[in-house]
Amino acid sequence: ARLPQVLKRAAKDKSREEKTGLDEAALSQRAEDSSKVFESQKRKQEEHDRKQEQHKMKKDLHQWAVTFAEAKVYHQQTLTDSLKTLQDIAKLKANS
Repeated sequence: ARLPQVLKRAAKDKSREEKTGLDEAALSQRAEDSSKVFESQKRKQEEHDRKQEQHKMKKDLHQWAVTFAEAKVYHQQTLTDSLKTLQDIAKLKANS
């Protein structure tokens, strides 16, 4: 009479172990999936950050190009003004 109870208990224990094994496998899979999602989000964020940095660098480069062009215009105006001043001085000397 004792043997069927022992067999039933053994069957229950085995069933419990199998269920626990499945639960552990499911948890392991869930952890792996979460890790993949995290890595994917991390890569997307890094790509977004890199694109923003590239955009900022292009914007900065454009601003420096504009500043350089303005400096060239200012330099040319200064040269022109200096030449006019020298010409005016030469006219004054010639007229005196």
